[in-house]
Amino acid sequence: MAEETQEPQAQPTSVSEWKGRSSGTAINLPSGNTAMCKRVKPEAFLQSGMIPDPLSGMISKAINEKTGLPPSKMQEMGEDPKMLASTLLMMDRVLSFCVVKPSVIMPPPCSVCNRYFTGEGGETHTNATNPEYHAYQEGERREDVLYTDEVDIQDKIFIFNWALGGTSDLMSFRDELQGTVDAVSQQQGLRVPSKSDASPG
Repeated sequence: MAEETQEPQAQPTSVSEWKGRSSGTAINLPSGNTAMCKRVKPEAFLQSGMIPDPLSGMISKAINEKTGLPPSKMQEMGEDPKMLASTLLMMDRVLSFCVVKPSVIMPPPCSVCNRYFTGEGGETHTNATNPEYHAYQEGERREDVLYTDEVDIQDKIFIFNWALGGTSDLMSFRDELQGTVDAVSQQQGLRVPSKSDASPG
């Protein structure tokens, strides 16, 4: 009687394989730094709360087309002060989500209301007639942590557009989006003031 051939015992799928994790892609950034980044899955963008309401339609379209945001839309986001605040907050969230190495996290929000200076903070920190108005007081920072507002604005825009399916070529980025980078750079303090700017008490 012929011996039965035994199938090799199957090994359970590892957690990293099950979740589809990867070490990311090495991306050369405009600042000269290099980061390991992962693209954002469409469902993560649309369901995670990363996209503020004013930008949901525009970003959803960019995600579905997998081409990144066209320069005209990036320019539009950079020139509208209200939209810019939401844009900067979203870019920080995307940066924190996409960059695998080094780890980048959101800065501490206001220690009073746990919200940021503008964007989701509304007029809480900017309008003295608002019933909930109070001076913005940033939470404590750690010296050994890289926060999203410490990353160069050009790197933020580059990673954000790459995550939406845009270019990873630095030359193309500079040619297509330099106007947007300039517009956002001039107003990048809208979302969260630096610690030295936060009012004491």
